[in-house]
Amino acid sequence: MGFIIFAFLFGLKLIIKSKFKAKFLFIMCVNLMLASLCYLGWALDFWLILITGKNLINTNGWVGIITAMWLPPAICIEIYGFSKYLMSKNRWYIIFIFIVLALIFEFFLFFDTKSSLVVEYPTNPGEDLIEIHTIYGSPLFFLAVIFIISTLFLGFGFLNKSRQSIGLKRKRYFYLFISELLFFFSGVLDALFSPGIFLIFSRLALIITPLLVYYVFKEIKKNHSNVIVEIQDELFRFVEYFQKDDKSEFLSRASHEFKTPFTAIKGNIEFLYDKFHSNFAKIDNEINNKFIDIKQGCERFLLLIDDLLLSFELESNELQLDMTSSNLSNLIRSCVKEFQGLIEKRKLSIFIKIHDNLTTRFDRERIRIVIKNVLMNAVKYTLPTGILKIYSEVNNDFITVIIEDSGIGIEKEEKSKLFRLFGKIEQYGKGQEIIPDGLGLGLHQSKKIVELHGGRIELESKGRNRGVKFSFTLPVKNGY
Repeated sequence: MGFIIFAFLFGLKLIIKSKFKAKFLFIMCVNLMLASLCYLGWALDFWLILITGKNLINTNGWVGIITAMWLPPAICIEIYGFSKYLMSKNRWYIIFIFIVLALIFEFFLFFDTKSSLVVEYPTNPGEDLIEIHTIYGSPLFFLAVIFIISTLFLGFGFLNKSRQSIGLKRKRYFYLFISELLFFFSGVLDALFSPGIFLIFSRLALIITPLLVYYVFKEIKKNHSNVIVEIQDELFRFVEYFQKDDKSEFLSRASHEFKTPFTAIKGNIEFLYDKFHSNFAKIDNEINNKFIDIKQGCERFLLLIDDLLLSFELESNELQLDMTSSNLSNLIRSCVKEFQGLIEKRKLSIFIKIHDNLTTRFDRERIRIVIKNVLMNAVKYTLPTGILKIYSEVNNDFITVIIEDSGIGIEKEEKSKLFRLFGKIEQYGKGQEIIPDGLGLGLHQSKKIVELHGGRIELESKGRNRGVKFSFTLPVKNGY
């Protein structure tokens, strides 16, 4: 009874709070209330014992009917709500199948009740609750199993989505996975065990489940860093959609729709900042800081767009290399110089041992991206006071550049993910002073660029907290 009251009060509160405009939240609240009614028979039995000292009389199986009849609509609404986030092509086929299964379930429940459900009276009538369960081997039993297992499949669908996502979306999908897992196990506990100590775990799981769903979709108060994460999340969703369609159309639209307005915003912000920042600093330091935040946000957004456009150019094989003969050694030292401030800020030691002359043919600007991406990873994931090493090797066929760090390292199973599009490895743990930002595009870009040059990029790591060694090769052309 407590769970039913909680479900209805909590559900109605959220429905009123959402003002019927948050469609998904509304659907999940209705689902929660329907799921709670699956315990209506026990709740009525409890109250009757409390008032009269007698159990319910199960005339024509009505107690079992009012208990089990809510399961199919609850599952169908859950499938309808969650399938939007897990599938697109076959969503309505899946919903239709579950509606048909629900109708079959209700048919057997209402018209073949005695062969489908059993209501057992306790050995101590008027003191203990009645037991209601499906008859093993009946059509109703198998349909109930399908409904309960479907929640587990939804859960693992969200777990897969979590692994593919980044930032807040990853966390939200993971919480949805946990909520579905709890719902599944509460159903299994109710199906396999009589009320007792398992009842506590079952009801606790059912209370935690809606709280998790609410947490996922509640309104988040955003500050500057939240906005950047939200931008990354929306870009990931947008790109994920367009990966399935025409990439060249995406590129032309994205470059116009994204870059043009933000370039204008950035230009105007810089104009206002340059003209008035000295006055703001004197009058109101907070206003001055807000201008800086907006300016940096615009710069960050434009860099993200550039990264996305480059990644799609590489994916669609549209990138043309500007090959010239140049000294790779000078480029490496130039890139290191750009990172010198960050290296000093993080108190890292850096040792460089490269050949003075590493002349070959390559696209200078594209290889600059490779060096900076690899070097940025080394700096970001090396804890303060760590060590960086950069050195080169040369043979008759290839120049090899190695960038090695003493950072947090990676596990063996994570290596294959790193060079994929959006292949970012999330790093967690207290005391890890790392820089976790980024969409996971850098190493994917580096791999594509190096391969276009006829080289290879590889990494080695002996595991967590044992550092990473990146190396990439370029062919020796026109003589070394």
